[in-house]
Amino acid sequence: MNIILIAAILFVCLVGAALLGRRVHRYLPEAHLSADSRDAVKLAMGLVATMTALVLGLLVSSAKGTYDTAAKRSDPDGRKGRFPRPRVSPVRT
Repeated sequence: MNIILIAAILFVCLVGAALLGRRVHRYLPEAHLSADSRDAVKLAMGLVATMTALVLGLLVSSAKGTYDTAAKRSDPDGRKGRFPRPRVSPVRT
């Protein structure tokens, strides 16, 4: 599937969910709109944001580990292509 198509579908779904939430807001009873309910939603959203940050951090760490492993296999001396290998000339006696 094309990445642009996936992004467009995701955008349409998110906008649709936001519009549906605005419409449903009118029909909610007052108990669901109290300060306690809003605090609970804020707490849940904070938890989701924290877990998302944790997962993204682990993803980046895993990608870096994979990159480092591949780089080490391509250059076992660990120079990462920065310096040419030194030429050793024979010792004349």
